[in-house]
Amino acid sequence: MFKNVVTLLTLIILLCAPSTQAENSNDYEILLKDKYLKFYEIIERKDVSDFDLHKDIHIAIELLEEVVKQYPRTRTAENMLDMISHSICWGNDPVMRNKYEKMKEKYLNTLDDPDTEPAEKLIFMVIAPWLEYEFTVNEKAMKKISILCNKGLHKMKDYCTNEDYAALALIEASKIDRKKYLNEFKEKYPNHPLISVVETMININNYHQFKDLNALTTATEKKYEKYKNDILPGGVSAEISLYHSYASIYYMKGDKENALKYYNIIKEKNPDYYLLPKLKLYFNNDEINN
Repeated sequence: MFKNVVTLLTLIILLCAPSTQAENSNDYEILLKDKYLKFYEIIERKDVSDFDLHKDIHIAIELLEEVVKQYPRTRTAENMLDMISHSICWGNDPVMRNKYEKMKEKYLNTLDDPDTEPAEKLIFMVIAPWLEYEFTVNEKAMKKISILCNKGLHKMKDYCTNEDYAALALIEASKIDRKKYLNEFKEKYPNHPLISVVETMININNYHQFKDLNALTTATEKKYEKYKNDILPGGVSAEISLYHSYASIYYMKGDKENALKYYNIIKEKNPDYYLLPKLKLYFNNDEINN
């Protein structure tokens, strides 16, 4: 049950936060739509055998490198960077094993230099501990890599001259200590395009602390009112993301009737919505048919 709640909250983070490009934000999110959806399909695919699961994860990494390198201020870049640290079968892709060895050889000993190839180093620091353990099944080696990458994230957040990579690194560091580093972000970058994402993360963190879904609903509605004209990753309108958030929150409240109401609204307004299959998992076939 706890895992399901965490998954739902993660989705709310994805959906409630507005786009993060201050200038021409909708244009950038639309431009990156196809890349994002292709990346999402690789990361989240389900209808394949265990062997085929993530067998082309190296393609997702290449897409991530392209987006983070060229569009580090976008919500899409932040979303993709966050998603890549989820549970992935790295070992199913032999190309990824070779790619990782090259990345480790190139970046591991230069993580104290945050200004050289920051996009590539940032991605390496996010994925390296996971890959090291899956490829070596060596917990000591994984811990060593993890310590080096955490130090590298701190180095990047504190000293990278490119504000956008420093900001992304700070968000990644917040996974270690949400309250401390999210508040640090607010102090350092009050006008950065990613501030809205951070504020949403703080709302979710507050929910974990106080277990107040009504407060979470209010925070979601305030976000929508402020950013209702935004296009989110995957070309999703803020309206659809709001309805998804309502469906998730009502489901967490145990109110399946209202959760189903918003599922049906989304299905009617945007039948091709890429997260609709996730919402469908909340209900059984009889509930949906009725």
